[in-house]
Amino acid sequence: MRFYKYHGAGNDFIIADNRNNTYLLDNKTIAKLCDRHIGIGADGLILLNNKKGYDFEMLYYNADGSSDMMCGNGGRCLVGFAIDMKIVNADNIIHFYCAGKDYSAELMRSKEGKEANIRLKMQDINNYGKISQEEYFLNTGTYHFVKFVKDIEKIDVITEGRKIRYDKQYYPNGTNVNFVEKTDNKLIIRTYEKGVEDETLACGTGIVAAALAYYAHNYNSQHKKEEKIKISIRAKIAELEVEFTASYNEGLLSAKDIYLIGPYSFVASIDIDIK
Repeated sequence: MRFYKYHGAGNDFIIADNRNNTYLLDNKTIAKLCDRHIGIGADGLILLNNKKGYDFEMLYYNADGSSDMMCGNGGRCLVGFAIDMKIVNADNIIHFYCAGKDYSAELMRSKEGKEANIRLKMQDINNYGKISQEEYFLNTGTYHFVKFVKDIEKIDVITEGRKIRYDKQYYPNGTNVNFVEKTDNKLIIRTYEKGVEDETLACGTGIVAAALAYYAHNYNSQHKKEEKIKISIRAKIAELEVEFTASYNEGLLSAKDIYLIGPYSFVASIDIDIK
């Protein structure tokens, strides 16, 4: 079987073109493929399937084989893969289906034509708010806890993230955990990712969650009109941007036209016999 490896800001994925339904993978096999010692190694695995009315369907699996969720960087990488494989036209808006929702994306070329970002439109968020003065919880395609901290490099992300991720009282189904610090001109983020059960170099839905939480964190209740926001967020090895239109209604913040913008990279193609 042929797989392709891509990464978005260091968030890496195994991808396969499954339009012929040839990849019948169980959770155990997926976990083995994603294992960094006995498999190819990745934060997740993505199948590109046919879907009537769309350019394709994205079927995403975490590194432990769990599924039925959206992955922002995975979505951007899959769009890049579809463009590279000429499954879709790079000059068009690309529409795909994932976990019961519609998504769209486009390729953004640099003026020199050498580097390119994928601009992925996420789902609208109808309401979100704070748990405490520094903590937020919201769903950006999967659940995210966001905590604003100081001295982010000193945070033990694995230990502290795992405590929150497995807190059955408040998060019985688990949650991704993001630690965020504000610097002079951007946010810095570190993420403990559910399903990977480790810190990842980046998390797209977590970056979106951090941007929305930051807006809520600094929201002025006297300001009630819609406004367009752009926030830069630095993950471990790359910087991404989140754009959205924010509004305030009946005590709840909401966001629409949410875009996750960042780089994607092809790593390798791999032929492997699955046993």
